[in-house]
Amino acid sequence: MKLFIYKYQTIDPYGRFAWAIKDFNSQKELFRYLVSEKELVLSQRKSITKRADACLFMPLTMETGSFLIEKGLKPVYSNDKEAGILKRTILANTYWWMDSVSDVHIGKGEGETGIFTDSIKNRAAKIFPIDQHNWSLDGRMGKTLNLYEEAISWRALGVGRTGMTEGLFADAEIHKSKNENRYNDYLNDEIDQHSVGMNYIDIELAVNDEQEFPKESKVFQKYIGKIGNRTAVEKQGYFFAVSKAKLFEYSAVIAGANELTPVMGVGQGSGDSGKSEESGDTRKAVDYKYLLQNFKL
Repeated sequence: MKLFIYKYQTIDPYGRFAWAIKDFNSQKELFRYLVSEKELVLSQRKSITKRADACLFMPLTMETGSFLIEKGLKPVYSNDKEAGILKRTILANTYWWMDSVSDVHIGKGEGETGIFTDSIKNRAAKIFPIDQHNWSLDGRMGKTLNLYEEAISWRALGVGRTGMTEGLFADAEIHKSKNENRYNDYLNDEIDQHSVGMNYIDIELAVNDEQEFPKESKVFQKYIGKIGNRTAVEKQGYFFAVSKAKLFEYSAVIAGANELTPVMGVGQGSGDSGKSEESGDTRKAVDYKYLLQNFKL
C-alpha cells in the first residue's frame, strides 16, 4: 500500500461530487508531481465548487461567548416553537486549519481581507443556510441574519494551543416551514457538523522543501506558524493556501473535512476527553451545558 497520496475533489461522469486520489512511492515523488503539474493542479481545484465540509461540534463556552461579546457581537441561540423559528450562531468555517483536502483557509491576519471578505461584502444577502449542499429552493433551511469573519481562540474550539484563529460566523434562522427535519435536528441540538460551498479564486501551493522547491517553500514558511494542526501539516509536507474564494452557501452536513465548525449553542459535552497538547493537533470535549442557562447575551 502506498502511503503518499494526493486527495482532491472532482466531479464524476454523472455530474456528482466525488473524491479522486493519486498515490506515490515517496513523499519526494509526490512533491515533484505537485510542483511540476502545479498549473494543472490549481486549475482543477478552481474548476469545481468545493464543499469545505467541517466540524466537530462544540457547545457554547464562556470563553467563546465572552470573546464575541467583547467584540460587540452577540451569539444567538433561541427557540420560538410557536413561530417555528430557531436562531443559531454557527461557526461555518474555521481558518488556519488544514482540512482533509489539504487546504488552509487564510484569515485577515495576513492583510485587510480574509478568504470570504469580498463575498460577505458583495453578496451576503444571497448566502443562505442549506441542507447538505442541496443548493435549490427545496434545500434552503431559513435565512442569514448576519455573516462575518471574526477572531476566536483555539482553546475556545477545544484545540490544545494558545493564541487565536479566525473563522466565518453566521447568525442564522432555521425555519420549520422550510425544512421540518433539520428544524427538529437543530431544536434537539443534533446538528454537529457544518460546511461551506465555495469556489477557489486565489490559491497557492506550499511545500516544505527549501532546497528543491524554494518558491513553494516560501509559501510554506510564510503560513506554517499560524496553522493550528501544524504537526499534521509538517508530517504531510505540503498544503494549499487559499486566500480568496467565492462563498455560495453554508450547510448542515453529516461528515466533513475541516473539523472545527461549532454551533454556538447548548451541546452534549461529556467532560475532558484527554490531555491537550501544545501542537494544536488534539482537541478536548468540554461540558458547558449549564452555561447557556446562565449566560446573559
